[in-house]
Amino acid sequence: MQNSIMVIGLMLSAVGINAFLTPANLLSGGLTGICVMLNNLFGINQGVASFLMNIPIFILSKKYFGKRFLVLSFINMLLFSIALGVTQDLYKYVQYK
Repeated sequence: MQNSIMVIGLMLSAVGINAFLTPANLLSGGLTGICVMLNNLFGINQGVASFLMNIPIFILSKKYFGKRFLVLSFINMLLFSIALGVTQDLYKYVQYK
């Protein structure tokens, strides 16, 4: 149950970023906002950028967190990166009046 709620949450977050924030020329916070900015400036896939930028954070956090937490966090980060990359062109189908 917990895993399915996390997957629903990360999918909603990815859709929200790419369907609402991106067309309104807004950025989200943290690394995701940086990934959206890199996509706008250089055309870098948001999912790939998110994944690559999170790897150093996971390497550093290995020292402070337990294995179970890191594994679940890594899986969710991987799924969020995939969802962000897959939905990055969603803004093209959203029209604001």
